[in-house]
Amino acid sequence: MNLLLENTSVIQQVLSESLLGVWRIELAPDQPPRMYVDKTLMELLGIDERLTPEACYKAWYDNVDPAYKDAVDTCMRRILQKEKADIQYRWHHPVHGWRYVRCGGEQSDTKQPGVCCMAGYHQDITDRVSVQREREYIEQLYNDVTSSMGKMFDGILRLSLTNGTVLVIQSLHFPELIGRVVTLQEYLGRLKEYLPPQEFERMQSMLSVGSIRQMNHSEQNCFTEEYCTNIPEEGIQWYAFSILFDQKDSANENVIVAVRDINMQKRSEEENLKTIEELQYRAQRDSLTGLYNREAAKKCIECYLKQQKKREISALMIVDLDNFKPVNDTLGHIKGDEVLVETATVLREHFREQDVIARMGGDEFLVFMQGVRSLKEVYRVAVDMIRCIQKIHTDPNDTVEVSGSMGIALCPFHAKNYQQLYECADMALYQAKRNGKNGFALYEN
Repeated sequence: MNLLLENTSVIQQVLSESLLGVWRIELAPDQPPRMYVDKTLMELLGIDERLTPEACYKAWYDNVDPAYKDAVDTCMRRILQKEKADIQYRWHHPVHGWRYVRCGGEQSDTKQPGVCCMAGYHQDITDRVSVQREREYIEQLYNDVTSSMGKMFDGILRLSLTNGTVLVIQSLHFPELIGRVVTLQEYLGRLKEYLPPQEFERMQSMLSVGSIRQMNHSEQNCFTEEYCTNIPEEGIQWYAFSILFDQKDSANENVIVAVRDINMQKRSEEENLKTIEELQYRAQRDSLTGLYNREAAKKCIECYLKQQKKREISALMIVDLDNFKPVNDTLGHIKGDEVLVETATVLREHFREQDVIARMGGDEFLVFMQGVRSLKEVYRVAVDMIRCIQKIHTDPNDTVEVSGSMGIALCPFHAKNYQQLYECADMALYQAKRNGKNGFALYEN
């Protein structure tokens, strides 16, 4: 301990680095106050070492912010009453202007009769106060943004259009930057690692000073865009960023960029879309076979016929199962449903993806072939399909044999709209039934 006290250069170095000096004030009756300071405090006060103790006290006290004078006097009275006291106040430096300082002290013994003595410390805390005020400003700005937008945000930046710097108030992607000021290019450079190339180019364009100044000339106060990140560990993540002008900045040289995580919203939208698509699918499909139902098939065919080219040929086929009623009556409705599902499978296997295949109800099915190249092609598919339907087994013993009858009508030869085309195919179906079933017939005028 004695060694440390003797090494005053070490003590002064520590005090200097801490911006902390020590003082002693002497108060004697009918004499001006005297103030003694160490080397560090002399530098902090910006005074010359040649000043007398009386001049030193005056240089310190006269530069206390008048708004804090009463508080400083109260603190000194408390010390004289043998209390420990400290205070934070503003003091004007002759070179650096207003500084924030923290002083504390207590009564000190003196051998001089009638003299009161106090000693303590004086520390420059301007940087600490600035950081605190900046933090308070950031918190207030965050509250202002969330209140004005009516939403909570995961990231908020203040972008200066004057010097192209970014104050990171809240950050979803870079929490280590919170409270720091970085250049816009540095921030975008970090963001580039998270964004697909096209998303980064769009973001870079939106956040350019030129683009934002153009936005300022429009009547909108806020611009919102969505973007996505693609990080291997997280996959695609969705965010929305809003650009709004700082209402407290009359020169409009600062803008606020607020970022919000919208993954839950996107998932909800996707789920709603899936629900809608599923409902639409169910509305269009036969619940047993998954084929189009009557109404959906009619709409699809009508839509196609309106756009069909003049020389193009299409064929509408109605397929009806022969002997289906005995299947239900003899083997039960479950077996009957199995036969209907197998028939739907046969139809899917024999027709193209663009052809419309539907279950019209009961044991009646419909097929609409688009862009038929020739009547021979229609006959070939019809023969093959009838043969495959006949191979459907109702049970191991084939108690009831199932076959199919088909009626065919062609557009534009037999009719040009759905209703007439259906009626023509229906009449051809009954002709196939009259011909002994298990076959097909082409409509004849």
